[in-house]
Amino acid sequence: MLNNLEKFSPRTVMFDVVFIKNETIPPFLSKKLASEPNLRLKVEKAFNEMDRAFAESLEKYHNVFLDVQLVEHPRPDLPKTYLSRILFNEQILKNYSLPLKNNPSLLVFHSLEPVLSEFISSAHPAIVNVLADDDDVTCMFPLYYTYKMSDRTIRNLFTACPFGKPA
Repeated sequence: MLNNLEKFSPRTVMFDVVFIKNETIPPFLSKKLASEPNLRLKVEKAFNEMDRAFAESLEKYHNVFLDVQLVEHPRPDLPKTYLSRILFNEQILKNYSLPLKNNPSLLVFHSLEPVLSEFISSAHPAIVNVLADDDDVTCMFPLYYTYKMSDRTIRNLFTACPFGKPA
């Protein structure tokens, strides 16, 4: 899909999807193919190939943004593999943020849903947490979010910064 979009030379491609899990065969399809194990294996392989193909496309283009979803509360009890993915994402986010000075946002986030490493390493992260006001209407879209990294440093993450570290 990304290759097809890029044929039109867009300035920016934004995926409003949080890519936190690898593609897998849906359970209903796996169940339907239970009686045909060879076909099921081929279908499972095709689902795995989708992630690889998307990662390869992301490497080719430098105008792609992927959502990163911030989480308000710390989550120290997550599995180690998940925590290591969070750390990897945070290293990428350092290039799209500035250390906190005197301008924190109203809410400080302490964790995130980590984007798959093979995707985030080739794309620009976009922080898109939209918070509704008390009346359930979103009247403001912040330009940055304050985030406490795993190393305890506090940074302001920018909503979308097209080409690396903000000025």
